[in-house]
Order: sequence, then structure tokens, then C-alpha cells
Amino acid sequence: MTVTLRSHQKAAVEELDSAKRLYLNHDCGTGKTITMLAHCASVPSVTLVLAPKSVMRTAWGGDAGHFPQLRVVFAHGGKRAIQDALSAGFDVAVTTFETFRVHHALFADRFDRLIVDEASKLKNYKSATTRAVCPFAQKMSRVYLLSGTPAPNCPSEWFPQICCIDPTIFGTNYWRFVSQYFVPRKRTLGNGRTIIERLDQTPQQRERFAARLAPVVRTVRKSDCLDLPPVSDILVRVALSPDEREAYDRLSDELRITLEDGTTDRIKAEATLTKIRQCVGGGYYHDGRYVQVGESKIESALELLEEIGPDEPVVIWAEFRSEIDRLRHAIGKGCEVLDGRTSGEAASIVGRFQSGTIPRLICHPQAAGHGITLTRACYAIYFGLSFSRELFEQSRARLDRSGQTRPVTNYILCADNTVDRVVWKTIESKGKVSEAVFKAIADKVMAD
Repeated sequence: MTVTLRSHQKAAVEELDSAKRLYLNHDCGTGKTITMLAHCASVPSVTLVLAPKSVMRTAWGGDAGHFPQLRVVFAHGGKRAIQDALSAGFDVAVTTFETFRVHHALFADRFDRLIVDEASKLKNYKSATTRAVCPFAQKMSRVYLLSGTPAPNCPSEWFPQICCIDPTIFGTNYWRFVSQYFVPRKRTLGNGRTIIERLDQTPQQRERFAARLAPVVRTVRKSDCLDLPPVSDILVRVALSPDEREAYDRLSDELRITLEDGTTDRIKAEATLTKIRQCVGGGYYHDGRYVQVGESKIESALELLEEIGPDEPVVIWAEFRSEIDRLRHAIGKGCEVLDGRTSGEAASIVGRFQSGTIPRLICHPQAAGHGITLTRACYAIYFGLSFSRELFEQSRARLDRSGQTRPVTNYILCADNTVDRVVWKTIESKGKVSEAVFKAIADKVMAD
């Protein structure tokens, strides 16, 4: 089996063959996996790939079939499974971030090249995963990072990722890096404590920051290299029922009181915010019990499906297990789920959807938001939105990618005068969603 590289992939492979450390900031759907496998075939070296669990076998396993000269193994799971995989002869070993974080000692002294797929997983410089990957990367002869959304919340998230490639670019001290390239904007809480609300950049800082990235970052935008049909995001307004509105307002008041308390418990506030987000979908968990308060969003989703038509494949994105289960029950026959519970079957589920066996597929963005191709559908329904702009963009790219032949329409279900509208507006403005929602509720500006 062979594959024909596009011009941007050929150019990338040529540079990868000569450059030992590089960041491919290529948009979702531009074929980063194929590009890296083509490089591995061109320059043999014992390679470790770190990838999200959802794409380990679907993207890397599927695309590896185009390169029969490469022996690819999957070193994933418990200690014995990893040892068995690594004891076999191989050229490329693929594992997950979670497996590497727990068992990184098993991978030591075996590899010359490291590929980090969806490198934005390393955006938190304090995370256990980042602390495990960065020292490992420094021992590699070749290091390549891949992501279409390297810094989804703030440019400061580049810091740990670039440290993996070359720690001399920004140094190794995060706060020194911040002081050089950002202007911290601070806010004083009710208890007098001051926090950094966001990091801004002056034009001069932005220019110097880009100049530091330039030697190791290569950017390819989808619009520049793929001739894809247009994409439309359509906001579908949902009116909550009286019971849903009463429950929503009660939870919002609870969060507002918590935030206005000078001794704010952030964990308690975030737990209440989760209930609010669930409540918009018709129910929430309280003391381990699910409280259902309505069906407004479910009914809106069913109306859209009826309007789209029973023969048209549709992908439905949902955030919470309760929503996923209720949607599946409401849709009934011909609907399957791809979430954390079924991620081990992702390749089979995606295969059935792409072949036409499944007309409706409900997905959780963390299980299906990276590296999966769902181009059989040109319609998607967002039952709810994640606080992660990265996950939103990644999920959109499952349909809007190479192989799509029809215009894509994304329907975003948005309940009036709720957290939905704040999240959507913040995603549109590329702001930090969670902080915007907290501030909006605290300042009582939830109305449209």
C-alpha cells in the first residue's frame, strides 16, 4: 500500500529529514501523521510516538498501513504489555501520554527519536506528563512535536512545549519567561488576595516572541494547502422549560454567592459550575444522584435530526455521560457512542460510521476529538460546549478535513440566558473560557 504526499507534506518531510528538532504547527486534517511516518521511513531511527489514546490505533495504526517497511508496535497498558511490545523487533513504538507518564522508566535508553502528537497535552509546565516528557526529550537525537492548536488558551502555553525541543530558546524558568514576553493583568479578590487573571502581550513582546519561535516552528494552515468545502457554525437557540430555568437560576445563585465570599473555595465553585453546565442539558448530579429537570435540549437535538433526515449521517458532540446516555436512548436504533467507555473500540466504531453502517454517532470530544476522520458526515450537532477551545477546534476538524467533499454545517445548541452563551462567545473571541464564565456569573451578566 502506498500513499501520495501533498506538496506541504513533501516539503515538511524534506525539512524533517535534515532538522533534528522541529515543531509542526499544522492545522487539524492536514495529514501530520502521514507526514511523520513518511519521515520515519525516509530516515530510519528507533522511534517513540506519544499520542492521545483515541488516535493511537485509529490514526497511527491506520496510517502505518501505508508504510509496510515500518514495523509499528503499540506499547500501551500495564507493565507486562509494555515490556512484551518493546521486546519485539520494531521501528516505531506508539504509546499514550497516560501510559508514558506512569511507566516512563520502561521506555528509557531504547529510543533515538521522539514524536509527540498533539503536543498541546504538554501546555501545562507543572503537569506530571510534562515533567516526565521533557527530560526524556533532552536525551533524544531527534524530537518532533505536532499540533494544530499548540496554545489554545494563551501563548504562554508554548513554553513547556518549546522546552522539549530546545530549552535554550525560552530558558527553563517559567516566571522569567513570563516577565520577558507578557504583561500580567491582575485582579484583587474579595479577601484581598491578588491573582493573575490573564497574560497580555505588547506588540513589541509579540514580535520578539514570534522571532524566538521562528527557528523551530513550521506553520501550515488548512486553507493554504487543502481545497475544502466551506464550514458554517449555526447557533440554535434553546428555550429552557420553567423547571429547567428554576433549577438553573438556583445553581447560578449558589455559584454567585460562593464567588462573592471572601474565602472562595475554588473547588466548590468549579463543582457548582459543572452542575450548571449539566443542568442546561436537562439534569445534573447532586450527592451522587442524578436529578433530571427537563428535555429542552434533547427535544431540540431530535428536531434537528428530523430536519436533517434519517439517511444523512450526523455526529453529535456531548460533554457529560448523562447527556450521552439520554441522547442515545432518545435517538434509539442506529446510534452508537464513542466516549471513554468505548475508546478501546474507536477504530471499529469509526469504521462502521465511515462505511455507512451507523447513521448517528454520539462522541465525547476527549475520546474522539483528535486524529479521527468522520468525513462521511457533513452535519454535526453540539449538544454542549467544552471549556476547552482546543477540543472544540479539534472536534470541528473531524469533519472538516482531507476527504470531505460537502459543505460542513455545525449546529451549536445554545440555551438562552445561560452559561452556553458565555462559553460560545468566549470561544469565538478565543478567550480563556473558564475564567470568562466565572466572571460573567459573578458580575451578573449572563443575559444575552
